Amino acid sequence: MEEYLSLQKLRFPGSFEADIQTHPDLDPEDIMIPSMIIQPFIENSIEHGFDKAEGSGSIEMIFEPHHEGLHIEIRDNGKGMNPSKTNNNGHISRASQIIRDRIYLLNLEQKSSARFEVINHPGSGVTVHIYLPIIHSRDIQ
Repeated sequence: MEEYLSLQKLRFPGSFEADIQTHPDLDPEDIMIPSMIIQPFIENSIEHGFDKAEGSGSIEMIFEPHHEGLHIEIRDNGKGMNPSKTNNNGHISRASQIIRDRIYLLNLEQKSSARFEVINHPGSGVTVHIYLPIIHSRDIQ
C-alpha cells in the first residue's frame, strides 16, 4: 500500500496526504491481506474524491484487531460520492462488484464472514469499513 501511495503521489503531486496506522498487536510483516481489496477504495479516493477539490486531500487507513479478525477503516476528506450516482437504479460499480466477488471467494476459502461497508458523507468524504479474517504469512503455502 505504501508503494502504491508513493506512485499516486508522483502522479498527483500535492493533491493528498496519507496516514497508515497499525495497532501494536498486529505485525504488518505477518498479516496477509488479499490483493485488490483495499487498493480500489484508495484509488477511488484519489481519482474521484479529490478530483477538483479545493486544498489537499487526506486519506487515513487504520488496521486493528476485531474479534477473531482484522478491521480496516479507510477515511478520506474528499467530496464524497454523488448521491444521484450511488443509487442509479441498482447500478453497482465494477470495482465494488469485483471486491464483493473477491470477498465471496475469500469467505468460501477461509470459512469466514469477511465483508465491507461504504459510508458516504456528501461534501466531506467517505468512510469504508472492511472486516477480514486474519491470515498469517506463515499459513500461506
